[in-house]
Amino acid sequence: MLTLISVVLVGVTHSYQQQQQSYRYLLNHYQAKTLYELTLASQSKTDLKGIKATTGESKILRKQHQIKVTLKNGYQKQFEIKNITGKK
Repeated sequence: MLTLISVVLVGVTHSYQQQQQSYRYLLNHYQAKTLYELTLASQSKTDLKGIKATTGESKILRKQHQIKVTLKNGYQKQFEIKNITGKK
């Protein structure tokens, strides 16, 4: 009986951990995507190097044609951009 309860608890714990990881991944992804979109929209109006927000910061890498997003929790993602305005 104790073995059965242990197996059920391990299964529930594993399922909960998987849900937590999925939630964390989605949260990071959407926060990074939001910062990317804000940076892309802002740079089309003015020449800037990136933005800082409460969730993290972005940096425009003009030579690589990318926007690098770094969240406060350490998550990093780079997005390709095709047209960068404000080039000198």
